[in-house]
Amino acid sequence: MLALVVSVDAIDAEIAADALWSLGVVAVEEREGPDGRLQLWTSLGDDVASIEAALVGALAAGCSWEFVEVDETVADSWRVHAQPTWIHDDL
Repeated sequence: MLALVVSVDAIDAEIAADALWSLGVVAVEEREGPDGRLQLWTSLGDDVASIEAALVGALAAGCSWEFVEVDETVADSWRVHAQPTWIHDDL
């Protein structure tokens, strides 16, 4: 799975996140980047050419982006720790 990482100045993070939401992402994670800029992590699929074409028109000039390969098994690692919980006989 490919993660899209958009790097922006903190002051532009909300505008960049809004642009990502308008492109159809279902989640955006904010992380502090190693260069002091804010990183917005999300996913828009695996078609790099289409994603880059959409980003050029959607993101401001000061934004940069890269694609990072993500291990999909990490996303399901929480399942090992999930336990069923009895709440009530009617539920």
